[in-house]
Parts: sequence; structure tokens; C-alpha cells
Amino acid sequence: MAEIIQFATGASSYDGPFGGGSPWVAAGMGYVIVTNAGLVVIDGGFAEDGERLCELICSLGGVVDTWILTHPHRDHYRAFHTVCTDEALRERVKIKRIVYRFPEAFKDDEGDGIEHVLAHMDEVLVHSGAERITPVEGDELYSGEVRITILNTPTDEGPTHCSPNELSLVFTAEGPNGKAVFTGDAYESCLEHVYVKYGHCLRADVLQMPHHGLCDTGHRGFYEAVSADTLLIPISAAGHRCMRSDVYGDRTKLVCEMEDGADRVYLAYHGTARIDKKL
Repeated sequence: MAEIIQFATGASSYDGPFGGGSPWVAAGMGYVIVTNAGLVVIDGGFAEDGERLCELICSLGGVVDTWILTHPHRDHYRAFHTVCTDEALRERVKIKRIVYRFPEAFKDDEGDGIEHVLAHMDEVLVHSGAERITPVEGDELYSGEVRITILNTPTDEGPTHCSPNELSLVFTAEGPNGKAVFTGDAYESCLEHVYVKYGHCLRADVLQMPHHGLCDTGHRGFYEAVSADTLLIPISAAGHRCMRSDVYGDRTKLVCEMEDGADRVYLAYHGTARIDKKL
């Protein structure tokens, strides 16, 4: 049986002012799925999380079969970069393949490109020796008994001048005993696309709530199609307090409904945790 672990990044413990002009320290994000072929690591957090993440990986055998990066925000990919480029850390970890899709033409809302991220990824590929996989929607990857199905990817022809969150991969990880849906920081438009195209096969046991449970995270049809009884929320203490407040108005109301209705909720700021549901 495959096991899911929610990694608590350093930023998860942040409990200061949040939102409304204050710092936006949501938490970063990191997950590890333990399969019989090694580990599937999803994102990992900020650069400063690299050493602790490496320690977790080593405690689980040190072999990463597949490392998936959902999108090019530093609280998702920079721990990975640290593990791969710090000589002392990378000697402790074996990474077989890296899965990501960061369109070169992308520019964010302010017109800035992701050239620095692409340079980081080139550096990673040189140091790690891992195989690079550029996923497209509908791809299936296997890590031991776990099948990963890609449901949403950005395309080179897709929109530019948007948030990097809109580049988020959405995918399922399914084993013989359960299924999980991972969403990165996907916005409502991504969730709607996945719901319209794949709503008939989204039912899962575990759902990683998108964008740390904050801001543009709601699509009722998507959530109802997944109908998970276990929620993973990569959120800081301050972010969770904000989520439960009226800072973002109705934009977090649906997320609060989901949290209240779930049987089990794993909040990153409670610490690194093994999830009860197995895949």
C-alpha cells in the first residue's frame, strides 16, 4: 500500500499578520508518496526547506522515483533546487526522473518571464542526472503500484501575462487501495477545465486543496466530483486564520465548507504527518 506524507515547510509555522497589505506567507507545499518503486515527491517548499526535506527523503530510503513540480513558484520548487544543487545534499538522494512543464513564453501579470526558473531547472538537470519528463494532459506515469494521471497542464500556446499559479499541474495518484487528487495552486479556471473534461472519473479519497485554501480556490462542481473525505491543506497558521475570516470575503467560503464537511483534515502547520488513507 502506498502512503502519503504531508511535509510541513518552515513557513507553515508562520503566525504573524497576514493578508490585507500584510505579508502573504501561506506555507509552501510538499508531499511524498511512498511506493514500492521508491518515492514520488511533489514540490517541496522554499529553498530553506531543502535540508529538512532531504532528511525526510533519506529516512524513507533516499530513492526518488519521480519528482513532480506543479508550477514555478519559489515556495513549490526551490527546496527541490536546493536538494539537487547542494553537493552535500544531492549525494544523499537518488532522483530518477523529474516531471514539470514551465512554458518558456510565459510572463506573469507584471510582464516578468521565468527565465531565472528555467536556468535553475537547467542547473538541476546537469547536477541530478535525472530524466526530464515534460507532461501533457492525459499522460499516465507509473511509480510502482501507483498510477499518476495528468489532468491539466499549461501549453506553450496558452495564456501569458497571468499568475504562475495558472500553470499548475493537476493530477491524480491512484493505487490499489485509494486515490488522491493534487492541484498545486490551481485557480478556478483550471479546476473548471478538469471538472468539465474529467468530472466523471474524479472521485477520490484524498484531495489536496488548491492554492493553500486561499483566494481563488473555489469550484463547487470540481469539489463535489472529487467528493474526498480527507483534505490536505498546505497552509500556515496565519493563512488558516485568514481563510476562516472574512479577509477574502466569499472567496474562501467554499473552502471552509469543504473543511467543515471532511472526515479528516491535515493542516501543514500542525506538522509533518502521515495520512491515514493509503493508496
